Amino acid sequence: MFKNIPSKKSYDFGSLHGYKVVGVVSFYIETRSRDDLKKIIDTCKKKRLRFNPVGGGSNTLIKDRFSGVFVHWKNSRIKIMKDDGNKVLIRVGSACTKADFNDFCAERGLSGIEFWAGIPGMVGGGIAMNAGAYNEEIKNSVSEVHYIDDKGGHRAKSHDLKWSYRKLELPKYAVITDVIFELTRTAPKAVKKLSASYILDREKKHPLEYPSCGSVFKNPENSDNGAWWYVREAGLGGFKIGGAKVSKKHTNFIINADNATSEDIIRLIKEIKKRVKAKFKVKLEEEIKIY
Repeated sequence: MFKNIPSKKSYDFGSLHGYKVVGVVSFYIETRSRDDLKKIIDTCKKKRLRFNPVGGGSNTLIKDRFSGVFVHWKNSRIKIMKDDGNKVLIRVGSACTKADFNDFCAERGLSGIEFWAGIPGMVGGGIAMNAGAYNEEIKNSVSEVHYIDDKGGHRAKSHDLKWSYRKLELPKYAVITDVIFELTRTAPKAVKKLSASYILDREKKHPLEYPSCGSVFKNPENSDNGAWWYVREAGLGGFKIGGAKVSKKHTNFIINADNATSEDIIRLIKEIKKRVKAKFKVKLEEEIKIY
């Protein structure tokens, strides 16, 4: 189907990422070639195949099987483009892990993404969902987003893009290839200290000893309480369906506590939403991506 482009058929992506439950993709393709990426996109569009760009898969749940194509862009290069002694422009490949990017910045005293410290996954996924924490969002540190879609390559200024809570709107077939960040130069010691504090806070609050996809639900709009509060106050801390369990440590985490299946997790998500809505008249919306 994808002529001269290596692909893996019936690939169990789910068992390797996130919840580590079986989740098979009809075709999984990794590429560093912009020409090949364009060919993959064109083929998917022509044949009307379901198409999904994927990074580290840290917030991805597949409902047993995804009848379509997962594409992983493999560029993970980091390069300083401009440095005026105060503001620094850095080009980062979308397959660079958040951890590697954080370490790069900490060593050089580049401030602006410390709140990403300790968050799993890759830069591209973090941009696609406008990942944030501690009252920060990544959009505030982005200068440009580069992507390829069915119309070719694009360089979009951050202020021309449509960002929202946990979302960046891009065209249907868009694959983020690179991101230009604008960061502020400061003392490496200060960046390392702040990053370390976020990592320590996550270790204290999050059930990192179990497979998970991180926060399951977005925080409700116009509410002083986070999603975790509603789940906790609905009495669901520790609640289980099959091998899937609501963490008592952080009630916005569902963990794979005992050989969970994707069905266990999805049933648990539905039950949480049902009970929270019944008690608080609040409709929770998933932050994780379910395919």
